[in-house]
Amino acid sequence: MWWRSLLVLGMLGLRVTAVEARPPGVVKVTIESEPAGATLIRTIDDVRLGQTPLTLTRVAVPGERNYTLRLPGHREAKVSVSASFSVRVKVKLEPLPPPSPSPAPKKKPTGR
Repeated sequence: MWWRSLLVLGMLGLRVTAVEARPPGVVKVTIESEPAGATLIRTIDDVRLGQTPLTLTRVAVPGERNYTLRLPGHREAKVSVSASFSVRVKVKLEPLPPPSPSPAPKKKPTGR
């Protein structure tokens, strides 16, 4: 059910807003990210759909659609949205921790 999708997304810290009804059979899915510019990928077939913010117009169907967001320097994020009504989702992407410094090379003893 669509309200369960909203509840789960809300529990994950994602902001979800149901949008006004569209013509029968058509929904708009808007996915935004913070920071913007993440690559939006349809998870089922790994097809790249574009960069966030992105609005997709789709035929309404029962169930959910799953997407993955990727942005260099940030953790990958996954989002599931209802495929039967229009929705706007904003995902805050978590930065990756900075790489740990590599240890300094050991000096060889001179032996004198």
